[in-house]
Amino acid sequence: MAGIPRRLRRAVTSIVADVRQQRNIEAYTVFLVGLAVAALSLADAVALHYQLAALLLGVNVLLFSSRRTGGDRGPSLDRVLRGREAFQPFGSLLPGVEDLWIYGPTAAHVLLHNADIRRLVLAKGGSVRCVVLAQDEAAIAGATLQLDDSVDLGSALAHSVEILRRLAREQPRFDFRRLAFNPGFSLLIVNAHRPDAYAIVEFHGFQDDNIADRMHLRISGHESPRWLDYWVGRYDALWKAAHPDAPDEAS
Repeated sequence: MAGIPRRLRRAVTSIVADVRQQRNIEAYTVFLVGLAVAALSLADAVALHYQLAALLLGVNVLLFSSRRTGGDRGPSLDRVLRGREAFQPFGSLLPGVEDLWIYGPTAAHVLLHNADIRRLVLAKGGSVRCVVLAQDEAAIAGATLQLDDSVDLGSALAHSVEILRRLAREQPRFDFRRLAFNPGFSLLIVNAHRPDAYAIVEFHGFQDDNIADRMHLRISGHESPRWLDYWVGRYDALWKAAHPDAPDEAS
């Protein structure tokens, strides 16, 4: 019996998400019309020919909808693949966050908002983990070749490490590590093991004209448990492969 309310909640959540994203609207409309006709027929409140007309209208709407959308069963790619501007301002992502995982070659875009991370996550008992590149010549040279040249990667990394070290000294629930290889993506995971978990993946491409040009993908546990688990696993692998910051390591 305990499983029934849980299934009902999942069904309601799915319907609400469909309505918000304007999916399957015709099907829900026809269902409601059919439900109303069935209720009225039980009460003998509507003549039979009106009931049949309403049902035929519903069938026609569904047939027309299936013809109109038959060649496009999935959502538009532009609604799935987004730019960085879709996640601005960064501070708007933080309310309600209890566990924040970050990876970026320098994580400069995220660390620019370190005051928001302190106030909205760490000060409320949340925890934060961050991985950035190590001061490794080969790693920095490879990342510099791959990424856009609008930023001096070495200088940006040095500035980020200063912020990370200060946070690690002052915040007991903050930790960071350094990775000797750039995997070609940046990754942000929110509340990895909670029902509201989601990941934002930024693909680095190759020599973009601007950092804002990169493709982003947001994956929630509700939309795809499989692929959210995949990216949570990738962050776990990053964390294990990275090494703790050494006091004598250059920025």
